[in-house]
Amino acid sequence: MTRVSTKAYMKTESITEYQKASNLSIIDEGVSIVLIIVAGTLVKTIARNQENLVRNVRGE
Repeated sequence: MTRVSTKAYMKTESITEYQKASNLSIIDEGVSIVLIIVAGTLVKTIARNQENLVRNVRGE
């Protein structure tokens, strides 16, 4: 998506096109933030599950 918004900026020839490119960039950043949160949650969940697995194997 970043590539699309960057190409849109490079092709701008009017204020309207610039505004559309800016909107794409804003959407891109919003999607990135959501994906970062999802990735962080996934990593925490995997780490927690691995810790629980180790505890169960050790019999704790």
